[in-house]
Amino acid sequence: TARICRTPGTSGFLAGAWEQERGQQPSLSNLLSGFQSNWKALVPLGLVYLVGVATAVTVAGAVSGISIEKLLAGTGENPTPQMMHDLRSAMMWTLLFMLPIVLALWFAPALIVFDDLGVRQALTVSLAACSRHAGVIIVYAITLFAVASLVSILVLGIAKMIPGAGQIALFTLAIPLTGVLFISD
Repeated sequence: TARICRTPGTSGFLAGAWEQERGQQPSLSNLLSGFQSNWKALVPLGLVYLVGVATAVTVAGAVSGISIEKLLAGTGENPTPQMMHDLRSAMMWTLLFMLPIVLALWFAPALIVFDDLGVRQALTVSLAACSRHAGVIIVYAITLFAVASLVSILVLGIAKMIPGAGQIALFTLAIPLTGVLFISD
């Protein structure tokens, strides 16, 4: 539900920024504007994201041979080099499969709010705009790769030092990483 409501909420921030750029004072009504206008096009963007993430994680798990259940269950043992490899592989495959979803959603809320585009057209235009600016996207992807690698090393290092702490470390480090992803799109 949070992701579905996040897209209209993001458009409210865009409306507030637009008001400020025009020299006006942003107001609470700007923040709520995404829920008042264009919400029929904005809510499906959240659904596209949810379906895309579920698909990317499922396919990445199938390709890498690791599942969320296996990752969260742990073994209570120190992680082996194979477990570390499997985790890094799953994270990298997930990032690879998430990239087109993130790119298609990058500018879509703004295109719906400011240009009054439909969902399909906004996703298409956003993906095309991102592909035209591939250099910036590559820098973003490299940074995301580095952060994901660091998180996996930290999680597995903590799990190795303190048996059973892997799940706590995973969630503790996943929250800031999720924040970075939300802020960046």
